Amino acid sequence: MIGDIESVFEFPVEARNVKAEELGDIFWDFTKRASKSLYEQFTRQLAKADIQLAKKGQIVLTRQLIILNMWSVCKAWVEAEDALETMHQKYLRGVSLFFEERAKTEDVWAFAKKELMDRYKEYYSHWMNNDPNVSNEKIVGLASAMLHQMIQHPELQLGGKYQGMVINHLKIVLKALLKMKQEYVVNL
Repeated sequence: MIGDIESVFEFPVEARNVKAEELGDIFWDFTKRASKSLYEQFTRQLAKADIQLAKKGQIVLTRQLIILNMWSVCKAWVEAEDALETMHQKYLRGVSLFFEERAKTEDVWAFAKKELMDRYKEYYSHWMNNDPNVSNEKIVGLASAMLHQMIQHPELQLGGKYQGMVINHLKIVLKALLKMKQEYVVNL
């Protein structure tokens, strides 16, 4: 299974010069592919436990997975501010897809921007610096915080299996993003 997920994150072998906007597009594509991969893992595990998410739950899960993966991109590529801004703008421009149909676009955009900032603040509270040798306690806390946002259902208690999925996903994603740093060079 891990081999399958790693194939989602393959990049060109030779370093390629790109403009910040193009790198932002690459980040957005990466975020969508990484989110889809974890969404499929999650829904398979939930189905094994005979848990079906309602449409609202599916929308929340999708949105939170995208935020989790954008946070991972920001974590690995903190110095690529312009490219990160491009990625965030793409998310915010298309964010109405990740909310219920009856929501107003202006309200959705304002909510999504605040939600994004709140999630990042929460996730960075667990892992602020760029030290890859973060403690297991902090990683488990981060995974728990992420999991809580993904599945917002008071009666649903998701244990270690789901935390493990999030932790493994983060490890694979961050490893791929660090590898990507060797494969893309931003032209200023």
